[in-house]
Amino acid sequence: MALVNLTGRETHRWAVLEDEAPVPPDARVLVSLARFARAGAELRVQAKGLGVVLRSDEAAEDLALLLDGLDIIALDFPAFGDGRAFSKARRLRDQFGYQGELRAIGETIPDQALFLARCGFDTIALPARFTYDHVKSALAAYTTWYQPASDERPNVLHLRQADYARRQAS
Repeated sequence: MALVNLTGRETHRWAVLEDEAPVPPDARVLVSLARFARAGAELRVQAKGLGVVLRSDEAAEDLALLLDGLDIIALDFPAFGDGRAFSKARRLRDQFGYQGELRAIGETIPDQALFLARCGFDTIALPARFTYDHVKSALAAYTTWYQPASDERPNVLHLRQADYARRQAS
């Protein structure tokens, strides 16, 4: 599994812990939402870094009040055609103001890389059958967008307005 950084933000390796597994000393750990809800305060003391794995059947709203102190949220894609994590990422960024790392895990494909970045993901844990070169070409496929997104890149409307304002000022 390759870890692809989409934003240049500093990122780390994270150990995914089962619900009853002890926290290794000085480890950055990802735990289930259930474990975090049950023992978040204790985990914050034990771990060097703390994050949550949000499964496809869990809602972003379930995590909304627990975001303080989370370094990372890993959103699960159980199948490449399951797009629920895209919506969850947008809600976490835009509605709940989450500023930490968002990581896509599970069955992602390189063709989704640009859309993952636009929805606010920082990293992709890419399945082993793909390489960074696959992602690189997918990221370069488009340079202009019609829709606004969490990445706040200017869309076509903003570019047209800026061009119009420039022409009016000359």
